[in-house]
Amino acid sequence: MGLLTGPSDGPSPLLTLTLVSKSYPCAGLRVPALDRVNLSLGSGEILALVGPNGSGKTTLLKVLAGLVLPDSGSVRCPDEPGFSPGEERSFYGPLSIIENLRFFGRLAGLGEADLKRRLLELEPDLELSAFWSLPYQQAASGVKARLSVARALLRRPDLLLLDEPTRSLDLESSARVRGLLKKEYLGADGRLVVWSTHRLEEAWETATSIAVLDRGSLAGLGSPAELQERTGAATPAQAYAGLHGSKAVPREAAP
Repeated sequence: MGLLTGPSDGPSPLLTLTLVSKSYPCAGLRVPALDRVNLSLGSGEILALVGPNGSGKTTLLKVLAGLVLPDSGSVRCPDEPGFSPGEERSFYGPLSIIENLRFFGRLAGLGEADLKRRLLELEPDLELSAFWSLPYQQAASGVKARLSVARALLRRPDLLLLDEPTRSLDLESSARVRGLLKKEYLGADGRLVVWSTHRLEEAWETATSIAVLDRGSLAGLGSPAELQERTGAATPAQAYAGLHGSKAVPREAAP
């Protein structure tokens, strides 16, 4: 299963993984997190990673972010990706939302005027301005999730990596975040998104390609329409189950 390869949009893919494997030690053994994963994506694509907990989604994102080195294989992707991790520990609790954004904006090389302009662009979809003065440690989980997405987008990275960005969001906020991804990346030259989610309907509505991961291997890869046609499924959950080889679906997948 790990040898499935997705087609890119052009002769020169923007992102390529070749036989990428990664394992972690556990009780004296090596447990595979990624098993010979091949992947090829072109400009303007939005790839959704779906699969149960422990299937390798977060490890794959961290490999692309340069935070985890694979045991074997090669990775080629745009430098300096924007990354919104699933477990966020890097924001400063006592600082307000806007103070955190100013800090990370400076780290990204943005001046005050550029940062203000960028935040105005993101505001209609992320709606953070009402919380500017709120200390991060007092913010609700949905505000923290939108802040993490905002930080990842500040400098318009060519590669945007998001680990379950809508997990803490209500349906309306999730729709706005996913609309923002489409607006900034869908069909964009030299840019692409890789994001993980347990919400299958959102993946099917948003992504140009979907990678179904199963114990570190690619169990399925293609557009939403291709995956449903391949499995003869009427719904995303049925397509997922057909590719994953079980009746189980990720949490939040069922309506």
